Amino acid sequence: MSDWAAKRFWSDVTVDLRGEDYVILLDSRLVKTPAKATLAVPSQAMAEAIAAEWEAQGEKIDPRTMPTTRSANAALDKVTPQQAEVAQLIAAYGEDDLLCYRAPSPEELWPVKKRPGIRFWLGRLSILMRPCAPWKA
Repeated sequence: MSDWAAKRFWSDVTVDLRGEDYVILLDSRLVKTPAKATLAVPSQAMAEAIAAEWEAQGEKIDPRTMPTTRSANAALDKVTPQQAEVAQLIAAYGEDDLLCYRAPSPEELWPVKKRPGIRFWLGRLSILMRPCAPWKA
């Protein structure tokens, strides 16, 4: 494996609002994704998290220490061009009864079941899920 790594070339990291999206600037230059798209995100908080990852880089850039940047890159480069297909793949998980099956045991999972999870977030989107009855063989 090679020890080659991209070197830090910037001194200043800033966030700027461009239209409806926030972009990250390295010495006034736009950060680009691996596919050369502008790295633009919909929230200031996410843009600031990405900017903090870039600011924290040492002499060499280590993408493993940049999870928010990597997630945004994947969303822009891989999900956006095939959004309908990705939505369909994610929706297929809704067919899994584990999302709505509420078993009375094991008891150690009760605290997990009481936390707001997928049902809570889907409810905020007006998508209602009904719990399934336990399956009996």
